[in-house]
Amino acid sequence: MVARTSVPETRDESAPRQFDVAGALLASGSLALLTYALIQLETLGAGLALTLMLLALAVAGAFASVEARSRHPMVQPSLFTSRQFTAANLMTMLVYAALGAVFFFLTLQLQTVLGYGPLLAGLATLPVTVLMLLLAAKGGELGARIGPRLPMAVGPAVCAVGAGLLAGVGAGDSYWTAVLPGISLFGLGLCLLVAPLTATVLAAAPDRSAGIASGVNNAVARAGSLLAVAALPAVVGLSGADYQRPEDFDTGYGRAMWICSVLLAGGGIVSWALIRRPERIRPPASSTAGGPGPPTEVSGATKPAQRHTTLVGWSCAGAEGCPGRAEASDVGHPAAPGWSGPESRDR
Repeated sequence: MVARTSVPETRDESAPRQFDVAGALLASGSLALLTYALIQLETLGAGLALTLMLLALAVAGAFASVEARSRHPMVQPSLFTSRQFTAANLMTMLVYAALGAVFFFLTLQLQTVLGYGPLLAGLATLPVTVLMLLLAAKGGELGARIGPRLPMAVGPAVCAVGAGLLAGVGAGDSYWTAVLPGISLFGLGLCLLVAPLTATVLAAAPDRSAGIASGVNNAVARAGSLLAVAALPAVVGLSGADYQRPEDFDTGYGRAMWICSVLLAGGGIVSWALIRRPERIRPPASSTAGGPGPPTEVSGATKPAQRHTTLVGWSCAGAEGCPGRAEASDVGHPAAPGWSGPESRDR
């Protein structure tokens, strides 16, 4: 009832009403095959697992082909003609792959090697949540003021340092001196990057595609975390019995955390190299047929009369998602308080 009376309608009346069944099945099938092959690598054997991975890639190629030809695609291929949108999603894949793996391995390390119970191991990561609640909106303010490039580059770098500190957590270590510094630094890095990331993804898509742009970014974040958690144990040499042997798990844990640190640093490099301030990006010309060109980043110079707001605060793209506070507009107009997840946009 509150949503009906207080939330503005944002439905795209021109959007097709058909459901892209083929696209949904192919996308789900590709991800399922790849995940199954990674999780069951030891059971399946290298040969069969590799076959399933190649099949997953073939299904993903079929998905791309279907989307390019469909009259009502689940994902508009034209979205990826925007370098800003593509770069933001590539950064999302790297950062949220590391994010999922860091929490997965750290929680198991605390239980298997340091002897924490499940509840205490979960509470050990509470500083990240507290920092996000207190500071994520400030990260949105910073991104709105100086542009997304610097926060999206520095944030992953800070997270990488935090993951590197957490790689040293081992038997007998104190939470206050070994875990808290690394997990706090990791949380501070997330505060810098998540809100500018969401705003960048939304600003890179036209208004009518804001929902699908947000959905793509969420799917990339989830897929990155899923694939990292499925693949990293095999990469660092951990199998079923190793999770019960502290000395074996400790070795694999350290390797996994350093890999996460590298992934995070890679996300920062991608952002620094490819992300630009939206108002500085020159939009591509219209097509020769006279129709509109591919979607471009929202620009105050090219859309002076547009009156919409990007809500900046807590990012729900890959994070757990929670209400935040609107802080800034992507085109220079005042923002209104409300939900600051990827789907939120006032017109």
